[in-house]
Amino acid sequence: MRKLNVVVYEEESAFVAQCLNCGVTTHGDTYEEAIENIQEAVELFYEDNKDGVYSHIGAMVVTEIFVNA
Repeated sequence: MRKLNVVVYEEESAFVAQCLNCGVTTHGDTYEEAIENIQEAVELFYEDNKDGVYSHIGAMVVTEIFVNA
């Protein structure tokens, strides 16, 4: 079992989920659907890459920033 960092954000009419460890991105109509989809997508990613071609990134920190926009 791996601990992964995932970001979920709303974009237009969908929720986008991205795994920061491996770069896999997916979406869903709801937050819950996006979470389910990213879990499945990441599992498939690591299943397809068992030979270690893609190593995951170490510890990451996600922070909130503010910009004048």
